[in-house]
Amino acid sequence: MKKRLLFSMVTILFLLISAAGGVTASTVYYSPSLVDKTGAVAYEHTRYLSEVIGARVYGTEGEKKAKEYVKQQFARMGYESTEQPFSFKRRGQQIDSANFIAYKQGKST
Repeated sequence: MKKRLLFSMVTILFLLISAAGGVTASTVYYSPSLVDKTGAVAYEHTRYLSEVIGARVYGTEGEKKAKEYVKQQFARMGYESTEQPFSFKRRGQQIDSANFIAYKQGKST
């Protein structure tokens, strides 16, 4: 009886796993003009932020330099950016930081 129950449970588990494996997310396609296929641009931004600016811990000079870099890059790409300042406490000390939000007007037909 126990063997039959165990076999049934294993069979059901196998069928569930097989069925779930067939479900995949649809691929998102972008226009080639919108994507740097090799990732070179993204790599260069990441390299600049990590190697040239360095550590970007909240409340430090590195964070300020990175914020200015991102703001300049958004402007260069034609985005309007808005700084969203926020504060939080960490170990009893108030830390001031900010997010950058980028906007670009879309085109309607």
